[in-house]
This record gives sequence, structure tokens and C-alpha cells, in this order.
Amino acid sequence: ETLKKISATAYFLPIVLLCLSFIIHFTYFGHPKEVVFDEVYFGKFSSEYISGNYFFDQHPPLGKLMISAFGQIGGASTSQSYKTIGTQYQGNAYLWLRFLPTLAGTLLPIILFFLCLSLKFSPKASFAVGLLTILENSLLVESRLILLDSLLVFFGFLGLLLYRYYKKSDRLVMFFLAGLSIAFAFSIKWTGL
Repeated sequence: ETLKKISATAYFLPIVLLCLSFIIHFTYFGHPKEVVFDEVYFGKFSSEYISGNYFFDQHPPLGKLMISAFGQIGGASTSQSYKTIGTQYQGNAYLWLRFLPTLAGTLLPIILFFLCLSLKFSPKASFAVGLLTILENSLLVESRLILLDSLLVFFGFLGLLLYRYYKKSDRLVMFFLAGLSIAFAFSIKWTGL
């Protein structure tokens, strides 16, 4: 419904945002080819999930399980060491572990664009929000590594967007999807709650 109310030129804006976001997020994807920051923990957790070992973690498992599933598809090695920052990755399977957070970071500006439209921002203001999200350094860096925050933010804002659509349409399926998305957010990190 929101798209029907905006002009024909505004259909072009989310496509531009998506293309820019894709270019920004996937340029030099996988660089550096070494363990960075908290990949020490989340890479290790993913490796433990892939190998089927039990371990304790203070956060819920969904984000790590999702990343691990992509790692398993790509053949991520369970022998990869994540003990220290700067450890070189063996092969290119680590790219599969970084893919899902990067994809979530790429799609976040589009979600924020439509969320802003649903809050009655103009298409240009909504575009500005999306563009500033693409260029925001902490979101960009977090989404290019094996970290959970881009997934947390993605599902959190997706839940808000779907709830806004539910309020406008009164369609129960939107309410269910909004609840599911919010549940995903706090199943990734407790801060999502």
C-alpha cells in the first residue's frame, strides 16, 4: 500500500539503495583474510556448531546457528584456529561464514527506507535514511565480519516494518511475521529483547 501512494520516481529509489548497498558491502568482501575482532569468539562458536561439540555461550544460539549453516554449506573447516586476532584463514570457506551478516547489512537500508515511508517520511527523506545507513561505518564494519549485530539489527527493524504494515492493513499474517522477526532478533542476542 505504501508503494501505491508514492510517485513513480520513488520506485527507483529502493533499487538505487540496493545497488549502492550491494557495492559498498561486497567490495573487498572477505578482506582481511584473517581473524578480526570478535570473530575470535563467533568464528569459534560456528566451528563448534559445525563439529557438533557442546559449549557454553551467554547469548541465544540462532545467529550462530544461521552463520554455521552457511559455513557448513561452504565447507568451513572445523580445524581453523580462532584463538588470536590476526590468525590467517585457511582457504576461502570463511567467506561463507561472513556472507550472511554481510547480506543482512546489505538489505538493512531497504528495510529502513520502507519503514520510513510507513512512518510518512517523504521518499527523498526515506532515501536519505537508507543512504546514511549504507554509509554508517559501524554498521558497515560489523556486517562484513563473522558477527551477530547486523543480523540482530536486520531482524529487529524487519519486525518493526512488518508491524507497521500490520497496523495499516490489519492482516494477521503481517502480525505473525512481525512477531517471528522480533523473536529472531532476541534469539540472536538478548539485547534484541
